[in-house]
Amino acid sequence: MSSISLRSNASIQVLAAIATASLLAACVLEEDVGSNDPDDGTGGSAGSGATGGSAGSGATGGTAGSGATGGTAGTGATGGTGGTGGTGGTAGTGATGGTAGTGGTGGTAGTGGTGGTAGSGGTGGTAGSGGTGGTAGTGGTGGTAGSGATGGTGGSAADPWQTLAVSFNAHSLRAVGNDIYWTTLGDTDNPPAGGGFYRIAKTSSWISGSPIIQGETVSYFGGSARSFCVDGDSAIIWSTILDLGYSGSNIESVSLSSGGGIELFDMGIAIPADIGGRDQVIAIDDTYLYFPCEDYWWDDGICRGKKDGTGELELLASDPPTYLTNLAVTSTHVYWTSYGGTAFPGSLDRVAKGAPYGTVEHVADLPEMPTSMLTQGDDVYVYAAELKHGMPSDPAVETGTIYRFVDGQGPGQELATLEARGGRLASDGTHLYFGDGGMSLDLFRVQLTGGALETMLTESHDQLVIGDVEVDATHVYWIAEGEGSYADLIRRAPKP
Repeated sequence: MSSISLRSNASIQVLAAIATASLLAACVLEEDVGSNDPDDGTGGSAGSGATGGSAGSGATGGTAGSGATGGTAGTGATGGTGGTGGTGGTAGTGATGGTAGTGGTGGTAGTGGTGGTAGSGGTGGTAGSGGTGGTAGTGGTGGTAGSGATGGTGGSAADPWQTLAVSFNAHSLRAVGNDIYWTTLGDTDNPPAGGGFYRIAKTSSWISGSPIIQGETVSYFGGSARSFCVDGDSAIIWSTILDLGYSGSNIESVSLSSGGGIELFDMGIAIPADIGGRDQVIAIDDTYLYFPCEDYWWDDGICRGKKDGTGELELLASDPPTYLTNLAVTSTHVYWTSYGGTAFPGSLDRVAKGAPYGTVEHVADLPEMPTSMLTQGDDVYVYAAELKHGMPSDPAVETGTIYRFVDGQGPGQELATLEARGGRLASDGTHLYFGDGGMSLDLFRVQLTGGALETMLTESHDQLVIGDVEVDATHVYWIAEGEGSYADLIRRAPKP
């Protein structure tokens, strides 16, 4: 059931690259969708002068122009004192609030600055030396700098995000070191889809109207690249193939540094257990990889195998998950969610990790569509939504709820409720971050232990939906999924 084989997919890579380029060329890349223009938000042009703003008149201590003999002294900067006129010359003009310079002997008194005191006229007779082209008084310290964002992102920041790259059918997203990695489904309307695995530096910046930044290709797939886990220098990726009546799925390990990959498990003709989710259906711990499986010695259920692909698969749960949407592990159990329908609820279930053919435990009923699940320690978090189907029994408003299951046990604690169709969850250890499945363009967060629901930002265009979400110590990252012919965007914004 398990195997290891070197990948040989040169033709797949060529076809997938051509398909991706063609699809992106056909996508809409409008300014108001993909904008990262410096005048529009993060990356905006700073004013000259101090941090992000415009400097006041006269830089620090700026020296007024020197009046040559008989010339005119320069004007002192804000708050400064006008210079002394040259021999027989005209005294400098005092700046606002300053004192005019003293006219040279026999010269003309300087004109007082606004609000200042005029200089005294010279004594008739021989002009005294006022210093050749006397130096204006010390200017004010550069005036008051204009307001602007710290670090030169000046101006009014209309958009709080930065676009890193453009993609097509982007699916799952992870932050690793200095880079962002994501999978793509490829052209699902024309199998084999030709999905891929890409990366881009977190500091990348794409400006609408400039050449498209697609990111660096790490690996190509013969089908759709979907869920993935990061394990050291490797990404363990689940992909599916739908072509000419054939359906199948593979799990491969791809090197993040070199892009080389090996097949860990070929699950043959089966796409496991009526997969209905768009998030994580594979999970790892220190030793094993966990995933739903079909046709394992004619059984269905939850399987595990060693992460290096050696040895045989183990069947942990012999009851096949129905309509699986997500899978995660804690130190003791494997958890999965299943979606329900108009007549029955969604479900959270689990099985002990070390018990072959273990007993499946029902943890809790959920709203109809559980769209995401993650674990923090032994706590389990689920995002699930109650949807409308045009039936009298449907809810008046589609409602998404974030649940916390302490130690993986019910009943669940409701952390947040909002109008939503669900979304993806990410955590930085203190908060959960998520969208609302397209009900609005908002990105939210809430504390892991509960509290007020915060709206972090609002997306720019009604053709974009917040898809998968990821977070690191300083930023939150997400896939802005384009609807219709609009391209997907990989974006980031600073955490509050």
